[in-house]
Amino acid sequence: SEGLHCLGGDIEPEHSEDEHATKEAASKCAEALRRAKHAVVYTGAGISTSTGISDYRGPNGVWTSLATGRIPDDSFDWTAATPSYAHMCIAKLMQIGYVKFCTSTNLDGLHYKSGLTPLENLAELHGNKFCERCPDCNAEFLRPFPIRRTATRATGRSCDCGGSLTDSGIDFGQALPIRHLRLAEQHAKLSDFSLVVGSSMRVRPASD
Repeated sequence: SEGLHCLGGDIEPEHSEDEHATKEAASKCAEALRRAKHAVVYTGAGISTSTGISDYRGPNGVWTSLATGRIPDDSFDWTAATPSYAHMCIAKLMQIGYVKFCTSTNLDGLHYKSGLTPLENLAELHGNKFCERCPDCNAEFLRPFPIRRTATRATGRSCDCGGSLTDSGIDFGQALPIRHLRLAEQHAKLSDFSLVVGSSMRVRPASD
């Protein structure tokens, strides 16, 4: 099925650990962050599940639902979604200098709502539901509403250069947005500590 293909062939159980192990890992992470000169955070769908947005590989994730014959719930109000505690922690760590950059594969726009700025301290490799992009000049326009995806991908609005704007979502097999990709690669090369939050880091080429 499409879900199993996206999952890589298997439905995996969620992993858990006891509170002591979590606290110990958090303490080690904090120590590493304090020592780091250029820490980069990588986030995936798991960082947003506490806001009500579904992930992909979890028990009720989009791909898991498809793989088990269920129709994923698509009734979520994206406009009303607010950043989670984890989103705000990343924004705070960036504000005080412990984290230099965030690379995300999320479309939900919650990093932007938390105070990060796309193409400055945030690379959104899979697009943003609130962003339109010009395929001619690569200009981007953030909107206060989710961008509706059409059959042609065109939104009906035009760029300042005259090009037809499209939604910014990325599907399997599509090239990643070059400006976001280059910025993510630049910070990855500078990074001396990587913190992964809410991602299995299995989807290429973002995982590379």
